Amino acid sequence: FDDALGVEDTWVIESGERIVSGVQIFTRPIRIAGERLLLGGIGSVATHPDHEGQGLATRVLREAIRDMEERGMTLSLLFTTRISFYERFDWVQIPYRVFACREPRPFDDSGIRTARMSDLSWLMDLYAGYTEELDGVTLRDKAYWEGQLRFAGNPGEDFRVIEREGEPVAYARSILEEGRIRVMEFARAEGSAGELGRLLASMTPAGEALFIPDAHDPDLLAACRARFADCQSMEFEDQMWRILDRGRLSGLVGGGADRTDGELLARIVGADRGLFWPSDRF
Repeated sequence: FDDALGVEDTWVIESGERIVSGVQIFTRPIRIAGERLLLGGIGSVATHPDHEGQGLATRVLREAIRDMEERGMTLSLLFTTRISFYERFDWVQIPYRVFACREPRPFDDSGIRTARMSDLSWLMDLYAGYTEELDGVTLRDKAYWEGQLRFAGNPGEDFRVIEREGEPVAYARSILEEGRIRVMEFARAEGSAGELGRLLASMTPAGEALFIPDAHDPDLLAACRARFADCQSMEFEDQMWRILDRGRLSGLVGGGADRTDGELLARIVGADRGLFWPSDRF
């Protein structure tokens, strides 16, 4: 269901008639400093156990890097716990902040319901408006939205909206991942931080924490601190970024020529405007 993913995005190594190692490149248009850039997402990295230790993953990753550079991609992103392995190929770990919110106080659940495909135009408008000032977010068209809602989120996704006078003013998506209830994305209209806070409270299981990405939204953070008895900041460390076109990236932010890759990436995707939604993962 991902129109941007084609056969040419999968690189493999064969042994005889058997595929023994592979990697996939997932193209995402993102915004950095107001400009549209192409991001190369790295996923599906695997080597058959019978062929481990032969450098096959290294070979396909180097081919993927070359391919992404030739396609004019500016940045690459992957998600992993194997930090030292990918550091060998110049990916840099950039932690990102989330808020672990527990014990929602009593709230009014009026206007909260499960999202429907008929809400799509509302969702698209809310997303576009809410993410307009953020760096690193995926620029979505209708085809991407329709496909992504079909292939992402796993069967256990919880996708809700909250209405005001019959119109959605906020939405949020969450899933159970590695034993945590993680919010994958959310968006709200102007003046609806309180409603989004109520919506997030409604998605928090009893006795558990809800892990909410930091969208650099002080009004929402205030609403969450009022809505939950406990709301603590923490960092997730599974994102690794790689620069593919240093010249363009330095030109966008200025003064990047004398910075290390880690310093430049921290300034862009690790800064107070940077956010890549977990729902856009690959």
